[in-house]
Amino acid sequence: MASIIKVDTIQDQDGNNIINENAGTITIGKSGDTVQVASGAEFVGGGTQWQSAIKTASFTAVAGEGYFIDTSSNVITMTLPAGNVGDSIEFVDATGAFGTNTFTIAADGSEKIQGSTDNLIFVKNNEGGRLVYSGATDGWTIPSSNTIPQPPTLASVTGNLYAGMASTLSLNGTNFLTSDLVVNFVQALDGVNVDVTVTPSSGTTATVTVPSSVFDNVTLGNAVTIKVTNSDGFSSNTVDKTSIAAPSGGTITTSGDFRIHTFTSSSNFVNTISSLTTEYLVIAGGGGGGSVSGGGGGAGGYRASANESNLTLATGTFTVTVGSGGAGSPDRNSGTGTSGNNSVFSTITSTGGGGGGTIGNGNGYQDGLSGGSGGGGSYSPNGSGGSGTSGQGNDGGYGRTRSGGGGGGAGAAGGNSAGDDSLAGAGGNGSASSITGSSVTRAGGGGGGGESGAGGTGNVGGSGGGGDGVTSGDAFDGTVNTGSGGGGGGYPPDGDGGNGGTGIVIVRYDTSNL
Repeated sequence: MASIIKVDTIQDQDGNNIINENAGTITIGKSGDTVQVASGAEFVGGGTQWQSAIKTASFTAVAGEGYFIDTSSNVITMTLPAGNVGDSIEFVDATGAFGTNTFTIAADGSEKIQGSTDNLIFVKNNEGGRLVYSGATDGWTIPSSNTIPQPPTLASVTGNLYAGMASTLSLNGTNFLTSDLVVNFVQALDGVNVDVTVTPSSGTTATVTVPSSVFDNVTLGNAVTIKVTNSDGFSSNTVDKTSIAAPSGGTITTSGDFRIHTFTSSSNFVNTISSLTTEYLVIAGGGGGGSVSGGGGGAGGYRASANESNLTLATGTFTVTVGSGGAGSPDRNSGTGTSGNNSVFSTITSTGGGGGGTIGNGNGYQDGLSGGSGGGGSYSPNGSGGSGTSGQGNDGGYGRTRSGGGGGGAGAAGGNSAGDDSLAGAGGNGSASSITGSSVTRAGGGGGGGESGAGGTGNVGGSGGGGDGVTSGDAFDGTVNTGSGGGGGGYPPDGDGGNGGTGIVIVRYDTSNL
């Protein structure tokens, strides 16, 4: 049988109680004593003192205690005490409500948690954990066997957030993890509360394209609040981005990542983005057709970044000039059709199309005028077509007896008259561009006119809106906002030449690079 010693109190030689049992409480040592445990010894049956009262409001923790937390009614912050090496504190979500209202652990003063002064924030239900104080360098640490997932931090958001336009933002911070990072955009006044899930580039970086549900609804000048939530369900701090104006001017459409400004009349392009790389299509007004078996009008000059190079624009206002089409010649006494007017965007100028030639009344036969594309020559023994401008268009065709030549187009020269009492020249074809997101052909030359009484036949305008020539009466106009040439008028009677089509200016840029 084991021996048993039963005492209430053990005293030292000075009569001080060093072990005392009183009402179930055992006191070891007296006030001011150091109680030392031999190396290799351990206490059995000790540990965290769990507090029976559930915490429903913010509080300051005490070393050695554990807490049941209830955030079902409000958020709670547990402030850690100043630590001594080896102190520990535990906690648990007692009611499964951290997802309803967050639970935050805050360090005392300048002390740290896991080597950082950032708070720990818990947003997942039924979380719990244990913290141990390791010293001033790292502060309260988390044992590897009891790792608490860390909330992300959002250090910065770079890039611009535009009112009315997509853009891409770069996010920098910590603890983004490797997948399913939820980026939240909030602007309460505009009714914006939108989540976008992205895959981080790394644990510290990610990019996100601002969705239309944000940029189409946010008011210019309002701040949008951004935060991230990582795949562990922890949320970051917030960063505000103030919405700024997007570039403006013309009719605005989109195609994929491209934003497109289409100008069908003269106006301004207002650029708000520094060093904006733009693509362009600038087409001048088409030339008017000649009368009396006249030549077709030449297409307006055609300039495209696809054929040249992109423009890099500074911020500011850029005048956009859309050239009008030239008037068709109304009769043999009025001379050639009028040339179209230039179109201009920034440093790009397209030259108006040349007017078509008209048989003169006592003034002889007339050649087509030079321009972006040249006008066709008139009914004559050999009426020459006008010259096109290099890089912008092509020459007009020549006229012969009884029929005029076709106006030049952006894609091909005007057709020549087939000869005496025969077919007039066709308008030169235009060129296709997909700058608006689909292929559209523009800037066709006008068809030459013929003389029906002598067997001459008018001809069609070139693809891209060129006006048809006729064998009697008035010719057809070039299509508006294509920069196409007007057709040549017929004879008899003294048919009018068709009017040239107005030009167009189109500008676009890639929003995924902004």
